[in-house]
Amino acid sequence: MEISTRTLVQSRPLNSPEAALAKGMIEASRLPDGYEAQLQTDMTAFPKRWLERFKENDVSVAVLKDDQTLADTPILHSLEESQISEIVSQGKPLVEKAIEEVFGPLRGQPDEDYQKYQATGILQEKIHDLSNQTGLGFTAEVGRDALDLRYLGEKMGFDPEYDPESFERWKTAFTDMNEKLGQVQDGTFKPQDGVYVVPYLMYRGKTARALSLPSYQSVTGLQFQNNLGANYPENRLVILHESVVPNPSPRAGNHRVALHELGHMVDWICKELPETKDTHEQKVNELYQIGMERKSLITDRARDSAGEMMAEAVEAYLTTEEPGNFYKPENYRENLQKSYPELYNYVDYLINLA
Repeated sequence: MEISTRTLVQSRPLNSPEAALAKGMIEASRLPDGYEAQLQTDMTAFPKRWLERFKENDVSVAVLKDDQTLADTPILHSLEESQISEIVSQGKPLVEKAIEEVFGPLRGQPDEDYQKYQATGILQEKIHDLSNQTGLGFTAEVGRDALDLRYLGEKMGFDPEYDPESFERWKTAFTDMNEKLGQVQDGTFKPQDGVYVVPYLMYRGKTARALSLPSYQSVTGLQFQNNLGANYPENRLVILHESVVPNPSPRAGNHRVALHELGHMVDWICKELPETKDTHEQKVNELYQIGMERKSLITDRARDSAGEMMAEAVEAYLTTEEPGNFYKPENYRENLQKSYPELYNYVDYLINLA
């Protein structure tokens, strides 16, 4: 596929520092030839400083085919031994503290066993919350039956027969994290109070954070056939359907979906930047209200919310008119500047923020 710069106000070559920054953000596999290079080119419409900000904030751009989930892309990184040690060393005291907070007041009660049984769901949720807050990615499971660790390891993706080293490393981590939750004897774990912790697991040959994998697997390419793309600012994640990457795209013409979705990230990051955090949200809301009153917002999507207005405006600022474009042909720089100069000026200020 030939790389196109149609509708991009500016772009940089693939051997540029900007393109290298863009490439580091892309999480994709099995893309047709040229697709990743086109996405890199589109992303270099942003100045270098904004690409650096995306990197500093760990923004990823995942591209999904219909038959892929997020877990099938390189976004699922293998855990290094130091990361596994971190899960255990940091996670274990958090788990033990949660046990004490939930089960401590129940000890010595006449119906202690029953009350603990009733509280296992509360403890499980508390452990999940701690895992999310710390980013350590362990998960809590409920069960009172004795567990064969070999069987559990296989269920968690480890193969004790063909990769005994990985399995033994996982078993050691499991045993350590569950020290206060049960006992391991002769390769069997006996839960003490009906809860145990899985520190991490393995998926398609990669060690993975247990709490992250289910959410990655739940996001499929088929979900984006109609939406074309999506953004999850809290997770610093942009997702694109494969069909919107070429320029032009059979689904979106010369509309650059990646620039729109990254526009949401600009909006989000500006809420935290020292230069804009105290004023940005109020400014965007004011511009949205004025734009709605004047009917100066140039796309239907921009009228949906203040956030969508910002994403559309960022894309418009970075693109130019393309005659015959069938998808949002009105969303380009010159039209934004003419239709809503105040919004154009504010985006210009943000994009050129050093």
